[in-house]
Amino acid sequence: MKKEARSSEKKSSYNKHGLGIAGLTLAISGIFLIFFAPVIVAPIFIIIALIFSLLQQIKNPTKSGKWGLILSLVGIVIFVVWLIVLIKYIVPLLGNILQ
Repeated sequence: MKKEARSSEKKSSYNKHGLGIAGLTLAISGIFLIFFAPVIVAPIFIIIALIFSLLQQIKNPTKSGKWGLILSLVGIVIFVVWLIVLIKYIVPLLGNILQ
């Protein structure tokens, strides 16, 4: 009986941090994908990370959820800056090279 109680406590502690860890992982992955993946993949990862981190912070605030939230917001800023650079400088440069 005691063993079952311990295993359920262990499972519940994992469940308390699950969304925060998922959000943190997706935020880090999204930041790397900004530069190496098609334009649509990175924002999807970052938005899902933001949602997971927000849910974690609402239900049970943890450090992983807080860092996932911070990195998601940083990822959004980096993505917007990268998109501006891509549209303003890189696409016209490629257009001139291909002509």
